[in-house]
Amino acid sequence: MVLRLRLLQQVPENLNAMKISHTVEYGWEQITGLTSNMLMHAQAGEWEQVIQMETDRQKLIQQFFNQNSVESFASEIATGISHVMATDREIMQLGKNGLRQMSNHLQDISTGKQATDAYKCFS
Repeated sequence: MVLRLRLLQQVPENLNAMKISHTVEYGWEQITGLTSNMLMHAQAGEWEQVIQMETDRQKLIQQFFNQNSVESFASEIATGISHVMATDREIMQLGKNGLRQMSNHLQDISTGKQATDAYKCFS
């Protein structure tokens, strides 16, 4: 992945007719793709994968902004950043809902255990 980014950075300027260079576009696609995958795994309740992907995405984001001058494409990337932030809010809400469900389930188990313990005391 890093090798491909470095190779893309070596593309001559005249091939980069778009305002956003191929390197920037590719780097941002990696970030948004990983964000979409995080959401899919969150929707499936696969939180270990979400956590690992978030770690990987943070590295990509840091690398992306360290290697690119955002002033030249700030308006173009703002929409993408807003989308990533909205997706993150959705993932966090899914996490809160999952945590609430898990808490309720653990409470039900605890209540069941208390009932079982009480039954044992009287039998």
